[in-house]
Amino acid sequence: KYNGTQTTTGTITVSSGSWTAGVQVVSIISLGTSTSGELIADDGKTRIYIKDGVFEKQGFIEIITFPEITPAIKEANADDDDTPEVDRIEGTLRQFIVHNMPATFTAAIIITMPYDDANDDGRVDNIELKEIDEESLCIYRLIGSQWVKVSGSTVDTKANTVSAPVTHFSYFI
Repeated sequence: KYNGTQTTTGTITVSSGSWTAGVQVVSIISLGTSTSGELIADDGKTRIYIKDGVFEKQGFIEIITFPEITPAIKEANADDDDTPEVDRIEGTLRQFIVHNMPATFTAAIIITMPYDDANDDGRVDNIELKEIDEESLCIYRLIGSQWVKVSGSTVDTKANTVSAPVTHFSYFI
C-alpha cells in the first residue's frame, strides 16, 4: 500500500506435484520524484518511509519478503554463525530493489522490518540457541558476502519492528 492505495502484489510459487521449491511474495510500488509517505509490503509489517525529493526521477521499488537465498547470503550466514556478535533471526530476510532510478538516494529512507514476540515477554520468539532481548536488535545489510550493521537502528517493542535509515537498497536482516 502507498498512502492507503493498494499497489501491485504478486505471489510466485514454484512447485511440482507434492513438493514446493519456493515461494516469493513481491510488492512493486511506482514512485515519482515528489513521492513521500509510507510504503507497506505484502506482509503488512515491512515498511519504507520516504521523504519528498529522495528520488531524482520516476521509478519502482520492489520489496521481496521471502527472497531467494543467494550464494553471497549463504556465505554471509555461514560467517554469521561463527560470529558471536551477530545473532541472525530466521525469517527476517528482506530484499529491497529500485528499478529505473539511481541505486543510491539523495537522502535516507527508513526501512522497518518485523520480528516475532507474540507473548510480549521482551524476548524474540523461536530462537533455539539463546534468548535474544528485543531491545538489542538492529538491522544488518548484505555487502558483498558479509552482514554489516546499519547504524541508527531503533526498536519499537510495541509493534515488534526494527527500523534503520538507509541510502542504498540491498538484502537486509
